[in-house]
Amino acid sequence: MAEHYGIGSVWKGLYGLEEVKKGRMRWEEWLPDGLHPTERGSLSYGRRSPALFVNIGGAVMSTGRNELAIGADIGGTNLKLGLVTREGTILGSLSLPLARNSEGGADLAFIAEEISYFIQQQNLNAELAGVGVASPGVIDKERGVVIHAVNLGWSNVRMVEYLQRQLQLPVRLESDAVAGAIGEKKYGAAMEMDSFLYICIGTGVGASLFLDGHFYEGDSGAAIDMGHMCVIHNGFPCKCGNYGCLEKYVSGSAITARAQLDARMIFQAAESGDEFACKVFEEAGQLLGIALVNALHLFGVGNIVIGGGVSQADAYLLEPARQMVRDRFSRHTLPHIRIERAAYPITSGVVGAAASFFEDET
Repeated sequence: MAEHYGIGSVWKGLYGLEEVKKGRMRWEEWLPDGLHPTERGSLSYGRRSPALFVNIGGAVMSTGRNELAIGADIGGTNLKLGLVTREGTILGSLSLPLARNSEGGADLAFIAEEISYFIQQQNLNAELAGVGVASPGVIDKERGVVIHAVNLGWSNVRMVEYLQRQLQLPVRLESDAVAGAIGEKKYGAAMEMDSFLYICIGTGVGASLFLDGHFYEGDSGAAIDMGHMCVIHNGFPCKCGNYGCLEKYVSGSAITARAQLDARMIFQAAESGDEFACKVFEEAGQLLGIALVNALHLFGVGNIVIGGGVSQADAYLLEPARQMVRDRFSRHTLPHIRIERAAYPITSGVVGAAASFFEDET
């Protein structure tokens, strides 16, 4: 296994960790959305299902067959795994840095190995409905293929076929931006929204558009490659071949590169009032705001939910974006605009990926 891996700087910086252990990190070490510690090291999950209790690595109590699924969220920096109930509660969880192969691409064998190890630790193979996987990039959901993912170094990866063979479980593939939106629609900030644009800001930037009960789908699927929207015409070169892409200025990797410090130090400096750190977030937020203005004109949808690890910077990033929208977008065109941070900025992709196995059941 990958015991020697450390946690990436973006994870350390923007997710509010006081301390980070080497190797696998279970989310209960920083107590994610809705979870709280109980006696004797157990976790209780009172947000949705107060009857459920679990010791991580032990047996799950009071759940029925196919009431559980694994959600796997593959990011450009980290792999996040969760054992998820139908109600959206995360019973067990794990995050670790994504291993790369000799060519620099994300290591699919590593992903399969870690999912298998995680399932073994839960001791509940027979109860699983399956494994839902959220991937960045352009995907073919029906064929289970990642067609192209810049931040993973992948082209035409037959994800579902490979994982089903390795795990001997049903596997479903979803865009990470769509999975995050599903998590927020079912359990989070978008529950009362009929239509909304979801934007996920992590190592890269992705988006999806939910319209009147359905995800918008173009020729390349439901994900909107917003991270490669040009916001500076002669800007930094991007791995996609374009220049001035949004994610070269707004993503966690871009913010870290700009400040030449890891993201934890940037965030802490901003919290302490450091002018340079605040300026880094402000300028990123302004460019995000320009992209939001473009999106408002293009889609005509006033509800925007912003998730992903970088959204944890909250007002340092999002308030400059909101101000840019106020300055650049006419309210006569769209009078009601809401720009909100996701309720579950870190975990909604995991929950949304797992939720695909509960959609078909009544």
